[in-house]
Amino acid sequence: MIGRIVDIARTYPNAPAVSMAGRTLSYADLDSASSRLANAIVARGIGVGDLVGIAVERSVELIIAILGVLKTGAAYAAIDPEYPPERVAQMCAAVDMALVLTTEKGLGTRPPFGAPRLHLDRDRERIAAFADTFELPELSPNDLVYVVFTSGSTGTPKAAAVHQAGWMNLMSWFVDEFKISPQDRALIVSSFSFDITQRAIVMPLLAGGQLHLCPFPTIDAAAVLDQIRRDEISLLNCAPSAFYPLAESPERAAAGRLRCLFLGGEPINAARLQAWAEASTTTTRVANVYGTAECSDVSTFHVLSDYKRYIEQGVPAGHVITNTRVHLLDDSGRPVSPGEVGEIVIAGVGVGKGYVNDLAATRRKFIADPEVPDQIAYRSGDLGRWLPDVGLVFEGRADHQVKIRGNRVDLGDVESLLRQDVRLRDAVAVKLEAGNAETLAAMLLVDGLPADAEMLAAEVRKALARRAPVFMIPTHIEFVTAFPLNPNGKVDRPTIVKAFERVASVQGAVEEKHTSTEQEIARIFSSILNVSSVGLDDNFFDLGGYSMLVTEALAEINSNLDAGVTIYDFLTGPTVRALAERIAHEPATQA
Repeated sequence: MIGRIVDIARTYPNAPAVSMAGRTLSYADLDSASSRLANAIVARGIGVGDLVGIAVERSVELIIAILGVLKTGAAYAAIDPEYPPERVAQMCAAVDMALVLTTEKGLGTRPPFGAPRLHLDRDRERIAAFADTFELPELSPNDLVYVVFTSGSTGTPKAAAVHQAGWMNLMSWFVDEFKISPQDRALIVSSFSFDITQRAIVMPLLAGGQLHLCPFPTIDAAAVLDQIRRDEISLLNCAPSAFYPLAESPERAAAGRLRCLFLGGEPINAARLQAWAEASTTTTRVANVYGTAECSDVSTFHVLSDYKRYIEQGVPAGHVITNTRVHLLDDSGRPVSPGEVGEIVIAGVGVGKGYVNDLAATRRKFIADPEVPDQIAYRSGDLGRWLPDVGLVFEGRADHQVKIRGNRVDLGDVESLLRQDVRLRDAVAVKLEAGNAETLAAMLLVDGLPADAEMLAAEVRKALARRAPVFMIPTHIEFVTAFPLNPNGKVDRPTIVKAFERVASVQGAVEEKHTSTEQEIARIFSSILNVSSVGLDDNFFDLGGYSMLVTEALAEINSNLDAGVTIYDFLTGPTVRALAERIAHEPATQA
């Protein structure tokens, strides 16, 4: 792969290669600078088989660092210095690095994490003294290219290793399938530690295109759209959640000038793209690219066309790329029947070399290929099924299948049902655990925060209750105008869980109950929820109630007060005052 980029530099030496904030390097300049750095690295005894950490902020120097490492035959570990220090420390501790390339702005004065450093800014003169030519070493298909860090269930990053054969297969497929050419200009908006970013950087360089780096560490929709317009950007890779603000901006027509948009890393909400994608000013070819960091990033793809269908059925993951196989297996490791849901297991040349320094995790996730037993396949933890016309359909994460008081709930199903409410732009459902309580929570995206959030939450619950069983109705609801995103541009589910934890055990203030009905309802709430005091306007769900307890509370209220309160009444007004008023207005003839 690096040899192909060097050939491009010789073919188009004066063509612009990389640009950021008014600074541009030609292919010849980039080749010379990366060769000097490669010589400086080799002078430290580092080469094929070694791992070099790159902890450089988004800059022209970052691209020089990547190519410099690859020229030596070493692999690089992608470390975003914008990440929290604790996370950076975990990433560095997960692998054995022979060297870390950084800058004063990058790791700065942070501890060395056990590896020597070469500062691209402070050591600039020493690096510049090396020769600006470099002879590439011989590499095997199994040699490493890079390592990216994925989040494990424990929160500790796992280092997924990608080899030369799989990476070159993917890059060649991208260039051929989407006709990447010297006329293309790609924009980098995602974190360096994200697997999307690795392909976004290399793709245009392999074809003689121009690479542009967004100068902002987080995505600013207006600024990105302005840069797309100003720099005539034609290629963009990002997570769907990072692109939605562009598609929904008043200036969204600028994004329609993109030739190709590659969305990956999470499921696509087609409703948030439809208006932009179907506008007369949009000529963009939009592709859903599905895969995992452990398998060279992309294994299947689907070019979007029928947004009405996608809104109803979801966006397919599509068909496999070159030299790739996908199996769907049941819990026993056997292939499922056509149309049935199974775990997505990826095989073929793209399957990586496992997790660095984590043999146990590698053995759990990397298994014998069911079709070619002497080769390795990867258990993704994703669920999917095959449909004859569109190929692979993503059916959620296996770990998003949660139990709520004994009932199996797919968080994706809850989100899909919530999105059917025209008042909501999007929804994210999460599971909360407090002591022995298991509850659902939903963060709902709206255009503007409601004047009466409790009333709207009650209406949303009531609407959902018409289409879903009570255990799928979120206990806690919060309205937001923007979801929290992680540095990779994906919805940050852990942050959403933390946002709800503060209300999971809220207790109401003491308030005198004026009627016997109010007193009895308050007593029932207090007994069922195990809270010492309940106010007239305290929300049952905010006090720690959840769907299964609604049934218990309803049974007691109707039995003790000889009432006819329904589930819809409860969800519409889950407070002592509202329920008492509902009972007070029941027909006098009620038995």
